[in-house]
Amino acid sequence: MNLWLNLLPDRTQMIDLHRANELVQFFLRRVCLQVNEDNYPWTHNKSTKLEWLLKSLTRNSELTQCIATAMVGPRTWIGGIFSRTGPKHSGSDKNVDSKFTPVQEARYQKLHERADVPYDETRIDHQKALAELWNLAYPNVTLTGLISEQWKEMGWLGVNPSTDFRSGGFISLENLLFFAKTFPNAFRRLLLKQRGKRATWEYPFAVAGVNVSFMLTQMLELYQVKPRCHNSINFVKILGEDEEAFDVLYCIAFVLMDAQWIALHASYMEFNVISLSVCVCVCVCLVDVADRFALLRCSKEEEAQRGKLNSSFKESSFNGAFVLKSVKSDFSPLLIGTKELQRKSLSAPVRAQTATVAPSVNEAATDGKKTLRKGNVVITGASSGLGLATAKALADTGKWHIIMACRNFLKAEKAAKSVGITKENYTVMHLDLSSLESVRQFVDTFRRSGRPLDALVCNAAVYLPTAKEPTYTAEGFELSVGTNHLGHFLLSRLLLDDLKKSDYPQKRLIIVGSITGNTNTLAGNVPPKANLGDLRGLAGGLNGLNSSAMIDGGDFDGAKAYKDSKVCNMLTMQEFHRRYHEESGITFSSLYPGCIATTGLFREHIPLFRILFPPFQKYITKGYVSEEEAGKRLAQVVSDSSLTKSGVYWSWNKNSASFENQLSQEASDAEKARKLWEVSEKLVGLA
Repeated sequence: MNLWLNLLPDRTQMIDLHRANELVQFFLRRVCLQVNEDNYPWTHNKSTKLEWLLKSLTRNSELTQCIATAMVGPRTWIGGIFSRTGPKHSGSDKNVDSKFTPVQEARYQKLHERADVPYDETRIDHQKALAELWNLAYPNVTLTGLISEQWKEMGWLGVNPSTDFRSGGFISLENLLFFAKTFPNAFRRLLLKQRGKRATWEYPFAVAGVNVSFMLTQMLELYQVKPRCHNSINFVKILGEDEEAFDVLYCIAFVLMDAQWIALHASYMEFNVISLSVCVCVCVCLVDVADRFALLRCSKEEEAQRGKLNSSFKESSFNGAFVLKSVKSDFSPLLIGTKELQRKSLSAPVRAQTATVAPSVNEAATDGKKTLRKGNVVITGASSGLGLATAKALADTGKWHIIMACRNFLKAEKAAKSVGITKENYTVMHLDLSSLESVRQFVDTFRRSGRPLDALVCNAAVYLPTAKEPTYTAEGFELSVGTNHLGHFLLSRLLLDDLKKSDYPQKRLIIVGSITGNTNTLAGNVPPKANLGDLRGLAGGLNGLNSSAMIDGGDFDGAKAYKDSKVCNMLTMQEFHRRYHEESGITFSSLYPGCIATTGLFREHIPLFRILFPPFQKYITKGYVSEEEAGKRLAQVVSDSSLTKSGVYWSWNKNSASFENQLSQEASDAEKARKLWEVSEKLVGLA
C-alpha cells in the first residue's frame, strides 16, 4: 500500500511520464472508485486511508491532465497500448501468449455469439427481459406497457426502449439485468443517483448503461471470431477463470463512470474526459489481471505467499478487486482495468430506416440522361476541414468543378494546392456568411461567371463554445445563428432559382447538420441542449438589445447557440423539401458524416478538450472519422445515385453504410420549421 502513498505528489506536473502507468492505477484505485472500506482488507489503519482518500480527491484535475499528457504520441505507454493489435508488445520482442484452453475458447465463443444478438422487440423472451428490468428497477410501480412514457424515468430517450438498444444489442439488456440482480444496491444507487453530490446535469442511466456495454464489446473486439488485440487476449484468460467476467466487468465500469462523475462534480464539459479516463484505467488493469492469474496458476505456494484470502471472499480478477460473496448485493469492487472502454459514447443509438452501401465517389454513376459537361457545385467553408475534404473528393472524380465559397482567397488557394486539386477543377469566390450583403454579392458574382449551378453545399459554421458574451454579425445578429443559419438561409433562397434552371440529372441542395443538435441521441442530450423554444429571441432580432441573443430568448450560451443553429439547419432543409421538391425535382438533404475530432471547428474550445477529444473519439467511442473519410461521405450525398431521396438526414454506420437517420422531435417539428422559415425571411429581407 505504501507504493500508492509514494505516488501522491505535491507537484503533479513534475511527475515523469514514465510513471504514467502507476499514476493511472493510483487515480483509479484511490480517486475514482467508491470503495466499501468495511469489505476491503486494508493492511493499514482505515481512518488514515479515508483521510488520504479525501485528500486525493483534490488531485483529480491534475492527475487527469497527466493522463492526457501521457496519451500524446505512439511512443508513450498509452499510445503503445492503443496501437497493440499484433502478436507482440509494442516496442518489445516479447510474444503474447495467444494459445487458449478449450474452456477459454468455448466461453469466448459463447460471449461472441451473445454480442451478435440484436434486440428484437417482437421476440417474447426479449419482451419478458425488458419487463423484468422494469420490475427490478421499480418493484412497486406497475409498468403500463412496453411502449410507455414511464421508460423515460429510467433514462431511456423515448417511450420505446427498443430504439435505444440498436448500438448495444440484447447483451446490453442482459448486462443491465445482471447488474440489477447481482448488485442491486449499487444498481439502485446509480439509477436513483443516490451517492455523493450529484451534478447539475445527470447522464440518462439506461442509455449510459447500453453504451457501456457497447464500449466494452468494441474494446474487447467481441465481434471478432477469435481474439486479436492484447485487450481481448488478456480478457479471454480472465474469462477462463470466471464465466461471468464480462458481466462483472460491465458493472465495475458502470460504477467507475458514476464515481468519476461525482468526484469531478462533472458537467457536460467533463463528459469526454471522464469517459476517456475510465477507458484508460480499464485498459491498463486488464494486463495486470491476466498476469496475476498466470502467476496464480503457476504456483499454489506462491498464491499462499501472496496472502491467504478469507474463504468468504471471491476474487473478481480485476486488479486485485474482491467481491464479498455473502454481501454480493452491495457491490463494492476495487477498480479494474482493460483497454478502450467504448462507444457511440456514448452516443445514443439511432434508428436506421434504410441502409445502403453506396459506391465510392470515384465509382458513382449518374442515372437518367447523360451530360457532357462537368457538374458545378458551390461549397461554403471549402478552405479547410470537411469542406476542403469534400472539394477534393469531388474534384478527384473529374466530374465536378468546385466553387470554393470562402472568406479568405489566399487561404483557399493554398488549401486547394495543398490537397492536390488542379486549377482547372476549382474557382475561389469570396463569401462571408456573417454579412448578408456579402451573400448577395457572392450570388451576383457567381451569376456573372456564367456557370450553371447543379449542387449547393452549405457547410461553413462558426462554433464558440467557451464564449461568455455574444458577438454579432454585420447586421447585428448573434454570430453563430447569424452565420450558420441566416447566412446560409439567404444564400440558399437566392440560389434556388439557379438550381431550378440546371439541366443536370440530379440537382441537390445539402445543409450539413450535427449530432449535437439532434436531441434523440446521447450527444444531443449533453447540456446545454438545443432548444428553439417559441423562437421569441429570433423574432426579436437576436441583437441582445430589443431581444435576447438566443433563439429561445434565454441567457447567452456559446455552445447552445451553435447547437440551436444546427437545429435551424435541419429544420430549414425539411421546409425546403416540403415547399420545393415536388415542383423542382431538387433533392434537399442534410447529414452528419461522423465526428471529425481534429477539425478546426473546435479551435475555440478549451485546451484540455482539444487534447482529449480526438483520442476519445478514435479509440473509445469509435465515432471518429478522418476529414478525408467525412469528405467522401459528403461527396456521396452530392453525387451518388443511391442517395437521391429528398428530405433525408443521412448518417453512416461502422461499415460506412449510409442510412436515413431519425431526427429528434425538436429538429423535425413541421410547424416550428414553418415559423422559422417565415421569421428568417423577414430577418434577411425576403419578406
